[in-house]
Amino acid sequence: MEITGNAYNVARDHVCAANHRAKDDVLKVLLPMLETNETLRKHQEQHKARFKHYREAYAEYMIDIYFKSLPPEEEQ
Repeated sequence: MEITGNAYNVARDHVCAANHRAKDDVLKVLLPMLETNETLRKHQEQHKARFKHYREAYAEYMIDIYFKSLPPEEEQ
């Protein structure tokens, strides 16, 4: 979840307004981070999940979990 937290912080500080944190903005930051993640690449190869859509679905899942863990005052 650390990578998702990093993407959230970058989106909060550099992509979207401080008051608005959209999951789509976090996704835009997270996808390039996952692109170079060797562990995820190996997992995709082992499970024959080579499509870009797998990575997007996984990123959306990670973001959903992360947003659920945020304190209520940070959720948007």
